[in-house]
Amino acid sequence: MANANVIDISYFQDSSKLDWQAIKDAGIEAVIIRAGYGKTQDTQAAAHIANANKYGLKWHLYHYWYNMGGEAEFAVQNAKSLGLTSSQYLFLDMEDKSLPADWNGQFAVFRKAVGDIFQVGLYCSDSPYKAKFQDSQLQQLKVYRWVASYSYEPANYDMWQMSGAGSGGFGKYTADIDRDFDKSRRLIADSEPQSPDKQPIVPPTLTTDMPYIRGIVSQPGFDTESGIWGYGYSPDNGEHFYVNDTVFGRKYRQKDADRLWPYLKDFVSEQLASAVSLDWNNIKNKPDVALKSDLPVVPTDLVHTAELEKVKSDVTQAKQDAAQAVANTESAKVTIDTSNIHQIKKPSEYSEGFSYELKEVSALIPDRSNLDSTAQDGFQAIVTTEVCKGYARQTLKVIDSQRPLTFIRNGYGSTWYPFELVTTW
Repeated sequence: MANANVIDISYFQDSSKLDWQAIKDAGIEAVIIRAGYGKTQDTQAAAHIANANKYGLKWHLYHYWYNMGGEAEFAVQNAKSLGLTSSQYLFLDMEDKSLPADWNGQFAVFRKAVGDIFQVGLYCSDSPYKAKFQDSQLQQLKVYRWVASYSYEPANYDMWQMSGAGSGGFGKYTADIDRDFDKSRRLIADSEPQSPDKQPIVPPTLTTDMPYIRGIVSQPGFDTESGIWGYGYSPDNGEHFYVNDTVFGRKYRQKDADRLWPYLKDFVSEQLASAVSLDWNNIKNKPDVALKSDLPVVPTDLVHTAELEKVKSDVTQAKQDAAQAVANTESAKVTIDTSNIHQIKKPSEYSEGFSYELKEVSALIPDRSNLDSTAQDGFQAIVTTEVCKGYARQTLKVIDSQRPLTFIRNGYGSTWYPFELVTTW
């Protein structure tokens, strides 16, 4: 069997927890990163790209397809914002059960949106690939064929996804990471070298016999402190690169304020002085002479000392109550456990009270074929478990389906009763 030389990852793998050195040491040479799904950017995409660059791994992107209006155009713009270049691949991931039957037509819409901006690839399982696409046509169109099959090697593919759930991890990271085999190694070779206008500026190795070369101004690259991509500068031949302009707006640092302060301090000092100083000459529209009889008489019996003290006491108590309410709110924040989305626990394995977990729907409800087709959508769910005196109630809310789906079941001890669909349509 072929050895994996590529992996594919998304927000299900926390980039800060991945053992990137172990991934590289295992012979992985390229990473395919989920750029987005529908019209949403993957929250881990930028971090995965930064780490792939840091560890010298080639990277490409894929988009999970829902066939939404304007989704193809979003996928292209999203890939641009993440720094994908014309020599890299943008794959369309076609696997969602909600997709209409005409997969070839939908893929044509995607290819038209991409044009010659990026290299184009297609991902799907071997069975729908053979049923919905013509292999010779895709080869003629130079589409990179990424085909998934976990029990056998597909007959037609450029890259083979060999394993999914149950693959295991690398090094200290033990959760599942999909393995892939790039047969022709085009994902590794085609992006070499990557376009310099989208890559981090690589500093030269400075030696005593190499003088200062030049400062870098208004060039694209990755910030050496935060890893964010944008336009910036370097005062030391690229050894340190500071991004100023990003897709999120302009970035400022303390040293920027320090540079501006000499030009602002006189103005700020004048404004402060005029705000805190008050003398007779500064008062506007004042009479030439102010007599005692001109001053208003202030009643002395409107507020008594005891009443004033009561108001002060009430204000103090209100502040204490508000502080306690904030503290209670902070302590009540919910944490969702995402450590193992495939694990199924018995009712007795949950602690008394409430717990919240991210789970794969198929792990808890393996078969939804008896339900309406719209109730079979979605792969991920937030599971809430309420336990009291050994009795448990579990609510499963699917979060990546178009229709809001909620299932519920009861349990006791080591037994769960079947889930029931409670969402109304």
